[in-house]
Amino acid sequence: MEPTWNTRTPKRIKNQDNRLIALTQASQVSNVIQLVDNDDNSIVNTGEHTAVNGSLFFSGANSENPNDTELWKSDGTPEGTVRVKDINPGSNASNPSHLTAIGSTVYFAANDGNGNKLWKSDGTDSGTVVAEDDNSRTFADPKGFAVIDSTLYFTTYDEDNLGELWKTDGSSSGTALIKAGIAGSPNSPRPTNELKAVGSELYFANYTDELGLELWKHDSESGNTGIVKDIAPGESYGIKNGSYPGRFTANGSTLYFVAENSTYAGELWKSDGTEAGTILVKDIRPGSAHSNMSNLTSIGSDIYFTADDGLKGTELWKSDGTEAGTILVKDIRPGSLSSSPNSLAAFGSTLYFRANDGSNGFELWTSDGTPKDTNLLKYIRLGSSS
Repeated sequence: MEPTWNTRTPKRIKNQDNRLIALTQASQVSNVIQLVDNDDNSIVNTGEHTAVNGSLFFSGANSENPNDTELWKSDGTPEGTVRVKDINPGSNASNPSHLTAIGSTVYFAANDGNGNKLWKSDGTDSGTVVAEDDNSRTFADPKGFAVIDSTLYFTTYDEDNLGELWKTDGSSSGTALIKAGIAGSPNSPRPTNELKAVGSELYFANYTDELGLELWKHDSESGNTGIVKDIAPGESYGIKNGSYPGRFTANGSTLYFVAENSTYAGELWKSDGTEAGTILVKDIRPGSAHSNMSNLTSIGSDIYFTADDGLKGTELWKSDGTEAGTILVKDIRPGSLSSSPNSLAAFGSTLYFRANDGSNGFELWTSDGTPKDTNLLKYIRLGSSS
């Protein structure tokens, strides 16, 4: 059977040479294949992926022109693996990023030689165009793509209004400014590159002189935009403290994220959108040292992530949103050395990720959330250097 892609296709599954690997059926190890185009060139330098109508859209190149990174799509077969458009003509790369699907349209950022802009594509060359508003304005350096009710939310930068939050339904008339003057850090007027939709609410980090860098939200139904909670109140050396929230992940109606204050270093927090419902989940590494939490990924009612508790190195953890239910899944590389899990991807109820157990190098692993069934899936490259 020819492979096709769906919305559960794992993202960023690549080998050490950055070639795209297609996992067509998670339960069958024999169906781990390497994608090639119709000329039998390997697909290399792949970046972000998103699935639309049975095709996987991705940023990449082929082995014949490995540095010419453009927008591609694939149905999992060589003949169905094609470049959509040469956005930056010639051997120059447009480096598409932030690929986000809404219906049959893919939105992304790309550089056509005149700077990074917001683009949209229906999968054809002629249907891959720069997005504009009613005044033919294009959007420079778009970031933080998120979707609520078939509407794309994103940030952009304008020299007059500085950081801005926008939304679009794909039409010029349906493209509108939500808020100007947002900033992603105390030292830069540029906005955050991370937005997360949870239900009808959009979460992001925003800096103000009065509150520092804290968690904000936009309510798409009421149109209201404001701070959720001042997680890190007070000042240090005359500068307003900030909790630096980030690594946002949604699970049901709850937002999970990493934040810090004077009591806790970077740890796992959650929010229901209210001040009272924005709380610390667990202090994994007590004291002033950060747990280096990253790779937050939602499966079922759990959040999987990587963290370092100061004893076992960086390993795979999971949380059900309670302190007691936030636990180490498995010490893949026993002792204080890290297995450094990364590239976490959900496929149904199974987690796929890369990890190094100290013997086999970085390889593809799977987990159902239990130590017993957290195992190496396949030796893609034998030896310790994979």
